[in-house]
Order: sequence, then C-alpha cells, then structure tokens
Amino acid sequence: MNALNDDCQLRVINISPTVQQLDQRSITLDNLSCLMPYTFPKMMSVKYTLERNEAQCNGIRFIELVAELFPGLESNEPYGVIDCVHLKNFTRLRKLDLRHSWIRWSYREYNSEIIGDLKSLEELIIPEQKTNNVHVIDVGPGTHLTNTIQVISQAKLPALQSLISLRQLTLLEDDGFTSEALQELITALPQLERLDLVNCQFWKVETELWETVACCPSLKILNISSMPLYADFFHTRSRRPMERVLEIRSTPLTLHCPDTGEYEHLINFYFKHRNLKLSFEPLKINYVPCNSVEMNLLPFGTSTYTEEAC
Repeated sequence: MNALNDDCQLRVINISPTVQQLDQRSITLDNLSCLMPYTFPKMMSVKYTLERNEAQCNGIRFIELVAELFPGLESNEPYGVIDCVHLKNFTRLRKLDLRHSWIRWSYREYNSEIIGDLKSLEELIIPEQKTNNVHVIDVGPGTHLTNTIQVISQAKLPALQSLISLRQLTLLEDDGFTSEALQELITALPQLERLDLVNCQFWKVETELWETVACCPSLKILNISSMPLYADFFHTRSRRPMERVLEIRSTPLTLHCPDTGEYEHLINFYFKHRNLKLSFEPLKINYVPCNSVEMNLLPFGTSTYTEEAC
C-alpha cells in the first residue's frame, strides 16, 4: 500500500472529522487503502467509479474497504463486482444504488435476505435486467415500495408479482403489455394503493377499466395520464359495470385523467359515483433512467405517500 505524502496526510487529517461526502472517479485500490489509518465519523455518502479491470478484479475488496472506513454511511453507490455480505455493516444505510454494480445474483436468496435486513433502507435502485433474478426481498409489514418501470414486458411479470408489499406502481408505455396481464399483475399486489399508467392504452372500452379496478380493492389512486379516451370508449347504455365495482369498495377511488383528450365533458358526465373522485390535474411522477427500477422503502410505521400535483 502506498502511503500519502505529507501534504495529503495533513489535508486528510484536517477534513476527516467533518467530511460528509466522497465522490471519486476512477479511484484505485491504493487510493482507498491509504485512508485506512484515518476515521471519518461524519461521512454520509459515497459514490465512486473504477477502471474496468479494477471493477472486475477488486470490486468486492472496494465495498469491503468502504464498509470498514465508513460504517455510518446513509447513501452508497458502489461500482463493479460486489458481494452483499459487506452491506450488513451499513446499519444506517438509507439509499443503496446498485445500477453500476454486478452482484453475485447466483446467491440471490441470501443477498435478498441481507438487503431486507437493512432496516433503515428507504431507497433501493436495481438495474431492470437483474430484477427477474432477484429473490423476493422480505421488507416486512408496513414497508412501502415504489416501483417505477420505464418499459414493461410479459417476461417481467413474475418478478413484479413477487413484490407483495408494493404500494405504488408506475408503468410508462404499455409496449405490448396487455390489459389481461395488467389485471393479473395487480391482483397479486394486495397492498397496492396507487397505480400510474402513463402514456398507455390498455383499454378499448370503459368496461375493461372497471374490470381492472375490481382486481385491486386496495387501490386508492388511479392515474391514467396521457391515455386518450374517445367517445366510443364510454358505456352509454348502462352505468351498472361502474356501479357494481364502486359500490363494494371500502374507500373511494380517485381517478386522475390529465391529457386524456377532448372528451373531458363525457368523463364528468358518466363517471359519477359517491365512491369516485375525479381530477384532471397531473400528478408528480419521479421518472427513472431507462432500463432501471427504483424502489423507495419506507420503514415500518411511516405514513404512506400523499398525492402531489405537478
């Protein structure tokens, strides 16, 4: 291990008691190892990148050193090959971003148990291509997961159905994902409270909308932003399909219909029920990078989300 020169040592000694964030590009193992003689009691966030060879050969050693140097981290974005066993040391971790990591998912059940044991974790970001291989993360009752997916396909359905604590789901573009698949998905999510369908076209007629709502009694907010509703969409002969579904609900459903076309007057005319609230205001949605999945986990006892307009 190379030692720091005198100037660097003095600089590290001066900042180590107060520094809170480390963001280092192309860091080397020697760079990080040189910090071992020092303590960083206020370090809250670590983010780094490695050269390709370093990421493949020393990624696990990096996360191990980070755990030794900064056990009080609240935010960690590791890089390269890692082993989740070293995450156990981050007892205060609130955000874990794994988009630039290659976890040994062959041990996915063990890794998922470790992630599930991070009791302070509020935000977990996993590359979408890995979610099909992620074992169910047991986050316990009362935990709030938010899963925002850029594009969804039939192949990802089993992975999403396993997230039984999911409270909010946002689908951006249907991309061939059918109404039947959507109903199958939300039927498996008994705690789902908010469903955002942005720029999707799942339903040809109104009856299919209410069939979907019927699959999810826990649903409180349905947002169909940028979903065109045409005149022939509405069930003009009878309101019974809507009434049957809404009458048995224990809580009202709020239906957000921003940017749904020129037939807002028909929505107001036909969609009337004591258990239905209408809004044409857009809701705030946290978009994530393409091919990524973002999960926000609220610790037990934390209140659920609130509606927030743009």
